[in-house]
Amino acid sequence: MSSTRRAPQGSAISYERYMSSPEFAQLRGIPGTAVAAKAQLYTDARKRNLLFFLQSLSLKAGGLRFVARALQERLPSFSEEALTELLVELCINPKLELSDGAASDLLR
Repeated sequence: MSSTRRAPQGSAISYERYMSSPEFAQLRGIPGTAVAAKAQLYTDARKRNLLFFLQSLSLKAGGLRFVARALQERLPSFSEEALTELLVELCINPKLELSDGAASDLLR
């Protein structure tokens, strides 16, 4: 018999329970397997490249927070935390689609 575990609303994402302690939440990047699965949905190489580029940035020191700070200059109505969460969702959520205009704007 199996049970489904649920995380509290607003808690850090726990990718396959790897380093799932909240203290490590900011240290881990976006898993490449999740990004690869989403990248398969796109036929446009620029969109796939953008997903993998964001994933690679998530593994570096400062990670997506650095990208979020840069985006905040163009989108001042969003908080750094909200932009960081959006970037993670953009990379892994198959329901969140990357439009042609957004990909071009982010690649500039």
